[in-house]
Amino acid sequence: MVWFYLFLNVYFDYIVAAMLAGLSAFIVAKILSRVHFQRITLNFFLGRLLKFVFVISFAAMFCLTWMAAQSDPDFSPGQRYRQAFRSIKNWMTLAPDPFLARGGLEKALSMDTQWVSHPEKIFYAIGTRLYSIRTDGSRNRLVAEAQQDIKQAVFSPDGTAIVLKTEAEVLMAFPDGRPLETVYRIPDTMQSSGNIRIRIGGIQWSPDSRKICFFLDKTSQAASQTQWFVYDGINPQARAISMGMYQDVYLNWSQDSRGLYFSQRIGVRDHDAPYFWKWFEISLEMLKPDWKADIRHAQLDVPEDVLKANGILTAHEDPRLRFESPRLFTRGSHVISPTGRRLWVNRQLQLCYQSAYGVQFSLFGLSRLGDYLMFPPDGREAELTVQDVRWLPSDRYALIRHYTHGLLVLDPVRRRVGVLVQDRVSIFGAYPG
Repeated sequence: MVWFYLFLNVYFDYIVAAMLAGLSAFIVAKILSRVHFQRITLNFFLGRLLKFVFVISFAAMFCLTWMAAQSDPDFSPGQRYRQAFRSIKNWMTLAPDPFLARGGLEKALSMDTQWVSHPEKIFYAIGTRLYSIRTDGSRNRLVAEAQQDIKQAVFSPDGTAIVLKTEAEVLMAFPDGRPLETVYRIPDTMQSSGNIRIRIGGIQWSPDSRKICFFLDKTSQAASQTQWFVYDGINPQARAISMGMYQDVYLNWSQDSRGLYFSQRIGVRDHDAPYFWKWFEISLEMLKPDWKADIRHAQLDVPEDVLKANGILTAHEDPRLRFESPRLFTRGSHVISPTGRRLWVNRQLQLCYQSAYGVQFSLFGLSRLGDYLMFPPDGREAELTVQDVRWLPSDRYALIRHYTHGLLVLDPVRRRVGVLVQDRVSIFGAYPG
């Protein structure tokens, strides 16, 4: 039954189009039945048959479309039918929708977001500064300011703190207004220079929102070295983990936040269990790796129940806690919300929406940089002016980063879009709690 409703919602416009086509054919048949054409008329039984087939078919299709219109809470039946009629007119080019043409998003853009009825708090970075603002444009304030451009931000699981990463620092910002704290700063004597490159990565919060871990990767043409650190907020400095010979590994928090795990795969030949893993645990007291378990398994990814049976309880981070610059939003990209709502770009370079119940339609026509700018950046002419799209926690609105207009708010159900921050926003996001 679920798939049946999904089918009706996906092909709703086509079913309505078939209803209108059937109605038109019936009217034409009625006219012909009353007009003599070369002394040939439709007989009595054929006329009755046409009426019977039309009434049954039209009633069946109307009942199906009405059922589909009632199944999606985002739209009323009247909105569904009006959208279907608009789509049919666009197919027939009787009244082309200007918002679906190339550059339609910019034509529909309003310069404010006061129309947002359910505002949510978001965070965004411009250069060295981190701001918070509500999606209706109110309560815009500075949260923190770093010495270098902010590259990444990670919420704590409870939402009380945000870790910021720059080229040389790891910082702790607080949405409630507490002063910015420095977790780690690369010493000036270790700054990247010449053929040596130093970067910070692997930032992870512990499940209890009290500790973080991260690594410092030092790479040259000759060799590379990775040093992991733990910061718990109690000690004034981040503590280094003595990894010894274990270099090419990635650490993960334990579920109780008391330690970290990592594994190494050992090459063996065993047809029944070709993969052999050595698992290690790092306690926060000693900060040294200790052997935990040897696991042989037939699959490359060891299941959770196998790890649990060996006393390994790793924590899994919510990817929504991170807001950073992902890959560009391009044709074929799909942005899916937790409840199943979807935004994507079709072959006509139109931003499209699909509800969790399968209702889908085109919103706005998009532009390439080569079409929108007189002098686009070299090699980037084919990029879209819409460069990043993310759903907000409520699933009601989405955030859009535009190449020239800054940060936008989109209401796909009401087909509205407005400018929230008219500036070059680097990263942005909202706490999912």
